[in-house]
Amino acid sequence: MIIINKMKKITEALIPKNLSDELKNESQAYLETLNDLGKSKINNYKEEIKINLIDSNDKTFPVNAILSVISDIRICSRKHTDDIGKTLDEILKGFISEEKEHVYKTLISNSIEPLFTNSDNTESEIKDYFLISEDRFLNRLDFVCWTRNLKPNVLIENLDTIFVFVIYKSTVDMKKVHANDFIKAYMKTVKIENPDVDKVHEIANISFEIYKKYRY
Repeated sequence: MIIINKMKKITEALIPKNLSDELKNESQAYLETLNDLGKSKINNYKEEIKINLIDSNDKTFPVNAILSVISDIRICSRKHTDDIGKTLDEILKGFISEEKEHVYKTLISNSIEPLFTNSDNTESEIKDYFLISEDRFLNRLDFVCWTRNLKPNVLIENLDTIFVFVIYKSTVDMKKVHANDFIKAYMKTVKIENPDVDKVHEIANISFEIYKKYRY
């Protein structure tokens, strides 16, 4: 998977040296257009998520503070879904603790997988959030992933999708969270952290123990 932000590298990687100057300029303009589109999407999603977090008291799980935010633009091939995992490894590095790396990556991968396996839609997006216990904090991870199928282009024939995402990490204000709401939301995380636990009541019990740890 190639990072669009590094336009020069993309030009070198995707534009054959034997092309005419006219075709080189055309392909350069095409990649710049994709990059501008991705940046526009990122800015819009950042603002949307930030507003939702600030005004989340009556909606989902209120936060104490926004810890960090990352965003990226990629172009990729739907034929190589293993690239999704490799790309998340690169992007999430330093954003999360190594101890919770597998949990974050799995939760995000499971959510965005349909975007790469469904080629019918020209444009798609997924918005989601998770709760994850990390060190002394109970964190909320909000993310948006947006994709658009690219028109056939001989210059980038092996790359058929632009992929944009934004991820926010915030600390949850547990004083305002009810046990039932927490358990319902945290069960996804428990399933990833405890793959051998498959009974609903056991998953719920583990979730409740996490709730008590951060609530009291």
